[in-house]
Amino acid sequence: MICLFLVACQPEYQVPPDKVRIHIGAEPATLNLMTASDAYASQVNYYIFDNLIERDKETLEIKPKLATHWTISPDKKTYTFYLRKDVTWHDGKPFTADDVIYSFNLLKDPELKAPHLKVYYQDLDKVTKIDDIPFNSTTIKFTF
Repeated sequence: MICLFLVACQPEYQVPPDKVRIHIGAEPATLNLMTASDAYASQVNYYIFDNLIERDKETLEIKPKLATHWTISPDKKTYTFYLRKDVTWHDGKPFTADDVIYSFNLLKDPELKAPHLKVYYQDLDKVTKIDDIPFNSTTIKFTF
C-alpha cells in the first residue's frame, strides 16, 4: 500500500517544449535510417528524419513534407519533386537535390545491407537533379 501511495505522489513531469519524449518497449538496435529494421528504431527515426512526402494520418492522402509539390509523368515512370527552399541542415547549409541524390545512391550501393528497404526501390533506375544551381538545386527527378 505504501508503494502505491509513493508512486501516486510523484510530481508531474513537465517536458520542455523543445523536447520529445516517447515511451518505447525496447532500445532501438540502431538509429541509422538505412539499416534500421526494427519497429523501435522506426518510431524514433520518425522524429529525426524527414521524407519528401508523407501520408496524412487522418485522411491517408499523400502530402508534401520536404517537397513543396511534385508531378508524375503520364506513363508513371518519372516523378519530379520540387524541394522546399527554406530547409537547412543543423549546420545552416541548405537542403538540396544533391542531398537526395546522395541518399538514394547510398541506398542503391550493393555494400549496404538493407534488404528491407532496398526492395521498395528495386525498380528505381536513376535520380537526377533538374536544375544545376551550385549548392541550391531544388528540383529532382526519379526515373523508374
